[in-house]
Amino acid sequence: MDDERIIRWLEADQHVKLTTANTTFCLGLALQPSGKIMGIIYLDFTDESHLQARLRVYISRKLQWQGFAAEAVNSVLKFCFEMIGLHRIIASCDSRNVAAQRLFEKVGMRREGQFRKDHVVDGEWMDTVWNAILAEEYHPAS
Repeated sequence: MDDERIIRWLEADQHVKLTTANTTFCLGLALQPSGKIMGIIYLDFTDESHLQARLRVYISRKLQWQGFAAEAVNSVLKFCFEMIGLHRIIASCDSRNVAAQRLFEKVGMRREGQFRKDHVVDGEWMDTVWNAILAEEYHPAS
């Protein structure tokens, strides 16, 4: 999505709270000091106890490979584990997305598995890699 579309989406969803049932919580990522939107993070609870969540992160292609995604994910992990006491966070990516796999490893997530040919991209079946981190495995970035 382009910046304008992300801003419209975030403004439309500003009533959504982390505790809103069956709703994805979206956080805009702003480049400082300009405040320009550079990406978005989604957080979805994956169980009724609200102790497990799925994380998704998207950074503008122009700003990738500069550490912004790792900084954002580390901040969300800290919030999830230290502030609201979640038990487990999961994240997935297309198996061809080496950058995402490196990101998840860098923030301390471990690879849990690979779903073979579970989604179609441009008419071709692709694999999804699943990663996770438990509260007891979490060590804040220094």
